[in-house]
Amino acid sequence: MLLLNTQKYNRITYRYYIFEDTELKSSTYNYALAYILGYSTDKYKTSEIFNQALIALYDASLKITFNRVGELSYLLFEFSFLNPKLLNDKEYTLKVMYDEFMDIIFKPKVKEDAFSMENFKRYKNEVKNDLLMVLENPAKLSIRRAYMQFFKDTNASILAPGDEKIIKKITSKNLYSHYKEMLKKESLFVVCGDVLESDFDFVPKYEYTFSKIDHFIKERFIKEETKVIEKSNTKQTRLVIIYDYEEFHKDRMLYACQIFNGIFGGEVSSKLFKRIREELSLCYSIHSFYDTQASVFSVMCGIDKSNINKVILEIDNELSNIINGDFSDLDIDNNKLIIKNQLLKLEDQMNSIISHEITYLLIDDERFDIEKEIELVDSINKEDIIKIASTLHNKFTYILENDGEAHE
Repeated sequence: MLLLNTQKYNRITYRYYIFEDTELKSSTYNYALAYILGYSTDKYKTSEIFNQALIALYDASLKITFNRVGELSYLLFEFSFLNPKLLNDKEYTLKVMYDEFMDIIFKPKVKEDAFSMENFKRYKNEVKNDLLMVLENPAKLSIRRAYMQFFKDTNASILAPGDEKIIKKITSKNLYSHYKEMLKKESLFVVCGDVLESDFDFVPKYEYTFSKIDHFIKERFIKEETKVIEKSNTKQTRLVIIYDYEEFHKDRMLYACQIFNGIFGGEVSSKLFKRIREELSLCYSIHSFYDTQASVFSVMCGIDKSNINKVILEIDNELSNIINGDFSDLDIDNNKLIIKNQLLKLEDQMNSIISHEITYLLIDDERFDIEKEIELVDSINKEDIIKIASTLHNKFTYILENDGEAHE
């Protein structure tokens, strides 16, 4: 058990992590588990009864997700509830809530060695709708397709809710078989709140021994400058450009990457937005983001197909401007302020603090220290930003083009 003691919140959060090395097939199965395990349990047979039980437990909440930290993936159960010591209810204890939590994890609703058909059909319907939402959203579809091309046959190519072909092969029986195997893997129980370790003498003692992970996804399918064009029936053409950075940082340069991204296209004050969207009106939307685990920068924009080459040229120009130092200290300071404010806000967000603590422990066996992180942010200078911009390579251009006249 890992205890994160804080007197800041009136709620307690239990987390249960199940870890595994990421595999292409199992990723889609784990996305499926995040759906089906939250519907009902052996004790609470229907979603309605389950939800009513959570409300009766002083408005407890449950969230199940599948996540990655670099080459490691994990299924996460998160159970939050009001601290029992704040209430005069002898039947409402930390152990009672622990037992409820363990029942959710280890006693799902099954029949004949398979997840209940009622829950499985619900999963199939919901994942079908979620996939449809992706297909009907040009922005989501384009980044999904671009990642599938750039990271083909690697861990990063599978985005939620999973691979469509594998989803079709999932059955209630093979999904439950997969879950039983998951329950045998390395796990970690975490508690966060105003409690002491002595309050949990009922929790089985074991030593967490999972080896420190490689934080980054280093496999790439695209290893040279490439362009891919695919047709779509969407009304708007989508352009995605992925720049490979391929230098992996856990220290101050991680914040340098975030500051570069803010200057480049991550904020409304960025070069891409001001030049291409505001000055030239060549796109409907444009922004960039930095994928910390894969160490790539992506630019995404919605455009008319007649403007594709113009927009690509302007993006290249703005990147060249940064390489040549055409940005101010004020640009750096403004983005530093954004990042520092985000770090300070973490103190008021229990789930974010837990996530950062766990990530740091998995990677470096260190505690997450906000003051130390702010010092790292403040240490970034102009040369750091230029170095990052100059290092980008293997430019991958993905165009999801609406049907009709071809681009220039």
